[in-house]
Order: sequence, then C-alpha cells, then structure tokens
Amino acid sequence: MYQHSHYTSKSGRFVDRLRLQCTDYCRSGGRLCRSNTIPESRLRPIVLDAVAHALAHPSLFLEARDQQQNTAEARQQLAHLDTELAGFTTAWNRWSDLFERGGITPEEMLDHRQRILGQRSTLQHQRDTIANDLDRAEGARQTVEALSGLLSTLPDLPDPELRTIYQQMIRNIIVTKKENIAILWW
Repeated sequence: MYQHSHYTSKSGRFVDRLRLQCTDYCRSGGRLCRSNTIPESRLRPIVLDAVAHALAHPSLFLEARDQQQNTAEARQQLAHLDTELAGFTTAWNRWSDLFERGGITPEEMLDHRQRILGQRSTLQHQRDTIANDLDRAEGARQTVEALSGLLSTLPDLPDPELRTIYQQMIRNIIVTKKENIAILWW
C-alpha cells in the first residue's frame, strides 16, 4: 500500500512525497502491526537494482529463486503425493473387490468410500497447489528470458511499464523495522 504525505521543507514550501505502508496494517486497521512506512524514493532504487541484476544474470536469479521457493523439495513432495494418490486407487479397488465378494455391507462400503474420497480430495488439493507453484516457477524462467532484452532501457521505462515488470517478477517486498529489505520473487 502507499500513502501520500505532505511535508514542509526548510524553505517553507510543501513537498509531496510518496511513502509505502505495511499492507497488513492497512488491511487490519492497525490490529496486526504498526503503521511502519518507508519513502518510495528509498525503496525504488533498491528494487530497480534487484530487478536489473536478475535480468542481467538470469541463471543466478533463477537459482536463488529456486532456493527461495524450495523448488527441489516441492518436486519431491509432488512425487510423494502422486504415489499416495495412486495408493488410494489401489485401496478403493481392494474395498470394491471385498464388497463384491460379500465381505462388507453396503453401509461399510459407503463409509470407506467417503473416507477414501475425503482423503484423496485433500491430497489432490495439496498436489494441485504444489503443481501450480512449480508451473509458476517455469513461468518465472520464461518471464526473465523474455524481459532480459529490456535491461538496457530499464531505468528509463515509465512507471506503468516498470510496475508491470515488477508484478511479473516480484511476489512480495518485506521491509523490517530497521529497513532491511527482502524481495520475494515469483
């Protein structure tokens, strides 16, 4: 979020400055945190330099981004979930065979079906979430490659175009009380 602030300079004139404010503070009405702000003029060059560095060195950027997003771990989780989902199909087939042979009642079969479908639905949702994150990681790779041609003109781009680039590359910017700045990439 941002806010406009009016300050009086030493010469007595009003100066209009843009300050960025914590989104948690704005959304919660002040219940979650304090109204910490940072001048846009201080944050802007840091973000611009980070994006320029990412576009100048895409392989380093993608490696850092993958590390930040734990992409390798996500791939392992995805494989594990696929195995578990396949196990539900096997379990369902066993219960079906048992029912057909008269080993369980229809009510027991429905109970097992509900349990299996509920667990499968939960795991499928987790799998879809992880798969979407990995797809976004591949999209980030393509985005950086596509935007790398803009590196030389990046500082001269108008704000709306810079904003579009920032939205494609940056998920979140975290500024702590001591104004340490961390950029979370898509």
